[in-house]
Amino acid sequence: MAKFKPCNLKAIVIVHGKSEKQMCEYIKSNLRLKIEIISDKKGEKSIQITSLMNILNDSRFRTMNAFLKNFCDVEIVYEKRKRGFRLISKY
Repeated sequence: MAKFKPCNLKAIVIVHGKSEKQMCEYIKSNLRLKIEIISDKKGEKSIQITSLMNILNDSRFRTMNAFLKNFCDVEIVYEKRKRGFRLISKY
């Protein structure tokens, strides 16, 4: 029997409103992707482009340790003494 690799987080999507959230949830469920969808009040309140920096300055994204605490299945890669993230793709 084949051994399955653990599925790491593939993408983080910040959606504008309810229709974009529904599209991303549909793609996530049908393609069975590991995606984190971020919206304001479950898509009820829209995120404007002018307030996008407020979302990115949120405590989840402020430091790398906070990022790893909130999104625990991200793969950490060390390259030349620098710590960063890497997307692993077989395509």
